[in-house]
Amino acid sequence: MVSKLKILAVPILIVSLCMISVSYALDDAMWEAEYQTADDELNKQYKILMKKLRPKEKEQLRKTQRAWLKFRDAYYDFYKAVDFDYMPQTMLLESIDKRTNEIKDDIKRLTRPL
Repeated sequence: MVSKLKILAVPILIVSLCMISVSYALDDAMWEAEYQTADDELNKQYKILMKKLRPKEKEQLRKTQRAWLKFRDAYYDFYKAVDFDYMPQTMLLESIDKRTNEIKDDIKRLTRPL
């Protein structure tokens, strides 16, 4: 009887591991889609703000955005390295959304026309 259970347990374990792999693949695909949507919105708002700025202001915004990207990427790496009870991908999406909202606020603060 025990040997029959062992024989049945192996295929069940293999199927379970395959299901977990498929689940992670779906999660990765969903995360990629969410990331792309957030990144597209950030880039859209960045371009809108750039159109409202003078040349010197544009250069300053470029510097600021490059510094933010370095910070965001370093912070993401930190989240991946530390065992937080929080997914690094979630932190990354929240960071992008926060930056997008900051840029939207900057657009509202500028009163000059496009």
